[in-house]
Amino acid sequence: MSSVTPIGGVYPQQYSNNIQSSCNIPSQQANVAGRPVCTDITDLFSQKELRSILKRIGTQAPDIPNPAYSTFVPRYTIEYFPNSGAVVINNQTMTNDTTEIYKDGSVRHVGSWHNKEVAPAGSFNDIIDEVQSRIKAENEEQKRS
Repeated sequence: MSSVTPIGGVYPQQYSNNIQSSCNIPSQQANVAGRPVCTDITDLFSQKELRSILKRIGTQAPDIPNPAYSTFVPRYTIEYFPNSGAVVINNQTMTNDTTEIYKDGSVRHVGSWHNKEVAPAGSFNDIIDEVQSRIKAENEEQKRS
């Protein structure tokens, strides 16, 4: 018998299999009680594209080289905050590994032990432009459907 007590009928080990975005607010919903409204745009970018962006910025998490640990290959989500114009890329495999790209093109890498500026303003405006253009293209595609 396991010494682990289930929480709400679910064993803690099962939580790690359920990757969910922290952004679960529909993009059409109004900003309620000061909470930032964001749009989960993970489906607009491939994991390869997200790793490429993070590699270019310099905040990519290393892959664990042993194939026996292939479940620990970083998986990323990307969210867009239209009110501030910021983009957030979260590493879902590691806790506290987040890259924030601001509207002015500056970048911060945030975690439990660090909160450091990676790039000054004007460095990565092209990433914000790419995100906005993909969102616009997606919205136009949905209007046509």
